[in-house]
Amino acid sequence: MVAANFQETASVCVFDRDSVTEMSKFGPDLIAAPLAVLLRWAEAESDGLKIPAAHRAVVAFTGVEGGAIAESTRDVLWQAFEVPVFEQWLGSDGCVLGWECEAHEGLHVAEQNLIVEQGSKRRLILTSLTDCRRPMLRVVAGFTGRLVDEPCACGQPGARLCDISSLTAQGLSTTAAAGQCYG
Repeated sequence: MVAANFQETASVCVFDRDSVTEMSKFGPDLIAAPLAVLLRWAEAESDGLKIPAAHRAVVAFTGVEGGAIAESTRDVLWQAFEVPVFEQWLGSDGCVLGWECEAHEGLHVAEQNLIVEQGSKRRLILTSLTDCRRPMLRVVAGFTGRLVDEPCACGQPGARLCDISSLTAQGLSTTAAAGQCYG
C-alpha cells in the first residue's frame, strides 16, 4: 500500500519533504534531497526526533550558486546520518551539472549539460547547456576553483572541478572538502 504523500516507481520512493516518519518505515539504502532539507532533518535529529536512516549514502542536491558543501556541513550530515555524503549540483531546470564520486576528489562535470571555463584568479565561468527558461551563459561563478582534465581516482575520465572555494561577503574564502582534488 502506497501512502498519499509519496510516489513509488520500482524500488524508488519519492516523499514530500515533511514525511520523515513515513520514510523511516522503508529503510532506504540511499536518501537524496536538497541540502536544506537534509540539514533540517539533521537539526531535528539533534533535537531528539527520529530521522530516516540511510544504509549506504546521502546525496545532497545543491546548485552552482554556493560552490561545494563546506567541511563543517559534511560533518553535521555525517553525525546525523552516519553514512558517506555525496554532492550533486543541479541547474535551475533540475539537470545534473556536476556530481561527486566515491573518490571525493572534486565534482565531475556533466559535460553534456555544462561548459566550465577557467577564468583569471581561479574564477570559473559557467554556461548551462540545458536551461532554456533561465539561461546561464558565461556567468562568472561566485566561487573559485580549478578545472582538472585528468582521470579521477575512481577511473572516470573527463573534467572535474577541484579546490572549490566559496567567496564570502568579506572577500575571504574557505575551501570545501568536496572540492579538494589530489590527482
